[in-house]
Amino acid sequence: MSDSIIAFKEWADVCDLLADGSYSMILRKGGIHEGREGFSFKHEKFLLFSTGFHQKETGLVDAASEHLIQSPDSKIHTPVEEGNEVVFKAWAEAEFAVRVRDKALVDQLAPFHCWPQNVVDDRYSYSEKLEADCISVAFVRVFRLAEPWTVPYQRKFGGCRSWLELEGAPSGLLEGMTPVVDDATHAERAQAVRAVLGI
Repeated sequence: MSDSIIAFKEWADVCDLLADGSYSMILRKGGIHEGREGFSFKHEKFLLFSTGFHQKETGLVDAASEHLIQSPDSKIHTPVEEGNEVVFKAWAEAEFAVRVRDKALVDQLAPFHCWPQNVVDDRYSYSEKLEADCISVAFVRVFRLAEPWTVPYQRKFGGCRSWLELEGAPSGLLEGMTPVVDDATHAERAQAVRAVLGI
């Protein structure tokens, strides 16, 4: 493996839910630094970068929030900022990713992700410097790293951007990682999502 690796910034709570196998879907509209084309899942494989940037206390469906509260690993996340460290614990591989422009289809995906309806509606319609009335959807297989990778905060970690290229990834970082859901569960979820999207 190269000593550089791609990381995807996502709300810390969403990363926790992906990493414990609760969900296998990521929704994203993008940030102001994504460029004129807007956000896309341009990388198929990436580390999950937990961040509190833009995270809201009401940003999860009730079931997801309750699950996190009851989880033995539940914690208050350390802000990703100067003086702190970033801990990478999970790796994701996108089985498929699409930009969905049909709001009815977006709404039908509700059972498969952790965003409440108001957050979905806001992101779908948001259009400042981005394409309006659409949202990007990725169905991912998540793996738990055998050993977490901790890095000090860097200035480039900040800002409203989704993708980061990290240098100095340790040799063997992805060796020995384990899927957070079994093959049968993953296949069942994938089939259900494909049926909704018609792909």
